[in-house]
Amino acid sequence: MITKSVYDEKTGRKVGFNIVDWKTKSEGLFAHVDFETKFKAETEDGVFWVDVEVLEKIGVGAIEGAMRDALMNCYNG
Repeated sequence: MITKSVYDEKTGRKVGFNIVDWKTKSEGLFAHVDFETKFKAETEDGVFWVDVEVLEKIGVGAIEGAMRDALMNCYNG
């Protein structure tokens, strides 16, 4: 799983972050300056509001998948 910065095409300003599951290629916007949520992340680039549902679906899903793969490799290895 990785995160990728999202930039405004006109201004070049960082406006959010995508999260990507390397294995499944699932991707989603999980933080943005314009989201209206109660969760925020303050960085040196500004304040980004976090969509926890996207973070859980893709991020937690990626971690759970990696744990399953590691466990299977343990038993099959």
